[in-house]
Amino acid sequence: MKKLVVFALCMGLVFSAMGFVGGTAAQAGAKIVTIEGAGFSVAKSMAENIAAFKGKMVTVTFTSGETISGKVIDVNSRNLHLGELEKSNFFDAIVDLNHVSAVKAQVRKYAND
Repeated sequence: MKKLVVFALCMGLVFSAMGFVGGTAAQAGAKIVTIEGAGFSVAKSMAENIAAFKGKMVTVTFTSGETISGKVIDVNSRNLHLGELEKSNFFDAIVDLNHVSAVKAQVRKYAND
């Protein structure tokens, strides 16, 4: 019985690895394109960078390390308005940009998406 369990676990690992490699190989040949209008620039302020993602989902990291994800509704030099918050249906948030340390957003995708 013990040998059967070990065999089953080994086979599971082998098939998992094969599936992982197969998926990676399929994506390796796919063309990656830049999303139009999406991108960051160190020459721009945090607010200007965020404004490029108006209507798109972003994840904001605060200086405390906490994160919040949502759709950029509006932004000015002081505040960011996020809507459609992830894991908080029907909620919006106002974020003080003085407490933001990073913003993460999708800037590339597979050409087929």
